[in-house]
Amino acid sequence: QLAWALEPGDCVAFHMLSLHASAGVGPAHRRRVFSARYLGDDARHAPRPWRTSPPFAGLAERLADGATLDDPLFPRVWPAA
Repeated sequence: QLAWALEPGDCVAFHMLSLHASAGVGPAHRRRVFSARYLGDDARHAPRPWRTSPPFAGLAERLADGATLDDPLFPRVWPAA
């Protein structure tokens, strides 16, 4: 058994097959997808040695390990009250 003391917003868990599906799209049509990721203001940069998805080109050069995600790639969508 695994257990942690968590509050709402403390954790996100996902698997590539969860909530992830699409009807078949033939070659005459284009598949369009929208993906959104929302982060708390306490999120920190954790560089990865592998190619991430999306790739976030140049991010590791702009943000140090552990830095807040203050970068145009992560725009603020709603200010704190």
